Amino acid sequence: YGSLPEADKNRLFRYLMARTSAFSHMMYVICMEWPEAWTKEQVSAAGMFLQAHNPWQRPVSVHLLNGKPWDFSGENWATFIASQSGNKVGPDTVNQHILSLRSEPIPNLADEFGVLQSESDARLRANMWAAFCGGAAGVGTGSDQKAFQRFLAQSRIPFQRMSPANHLAPEGGASRFCLAEDGHHYLVYSTSGALKLKVTRRGLQGHWFNPRDPNATLGAAFPVAAARADVALKDAQTFTPPADPSEDWVLWVSDGNNLNEGDNFPSPGA
Repeated sequence: YGSLPEADKNRLFRYLMARTSAFSHMMYVICMEWPEAWTKEQVSAAGMFLQAHNPWQRPVSVHLLNGKPWDFSGENWATFIASQSGNKVGPDTVNQHILSLRSEPIPNLADEFGVLQSESDARLRANMWAAFCGGAAGVGTGSDQKAFQRFLAQSRIPFQRMSPANHLAPEGGASRFCLAEDGHHYLVYSTSGALKLKVTRRGLQGHWFNPRDPNATLGAAFPVAAARADVALKDAQTFTPPADPSEDWVLWVSDGNNLNEGDNFPSPGA
């Protein structure tokens, strides 16, 4: 389809937008893995054409190749990044790729980071949480979506105010992935075992969450001790999962303030 004349492409774009005009929650991705069939100039022309015929102001993007940077910086037709970190990579690679895209001023939706192989693919589940902890505003291909949505709903995590914070946990960026609003809220995903986390504020409470359980709920609250600012990372407080220490776990630490509002239940169709 890359060889279609521009007039034919534009006709197809307008046809597609007309056919989807009655649907809500719609976004447009111009081309999947665009360098395989399009030039950068063709993508930009298509993006500008779509935006000129987009009265709904629906988000528009184009899909990246494996682990590639965003090639459309400063082009105002794009309203989000549709990233692909790689189908055979692990959570450390996903996290680093998502972090590399944070310099862009538009949201990044981690569109693709593996091919779903089973309901309990541990690698894809880890990739999903690693993308989230890297600051991705959405996560696509992956298992265990229902558990993930339940965590978002129950924690009311103020994601929009939090930033990647792998430096607060030993092995951060490798087997531990951290997102934080320092002093207030901390999310740590651990691929296995106990973890250390450095927090320096009093009055925080922790909860464990089982990311493998599609019907999981936040565990009982427990107090989290504050460390001195000069405490070395290796001497930070240790958190031990409540069960199955060889499995992956999510730790949620919060002061309970300024959490997101809204229904405290996920969509029944999740």
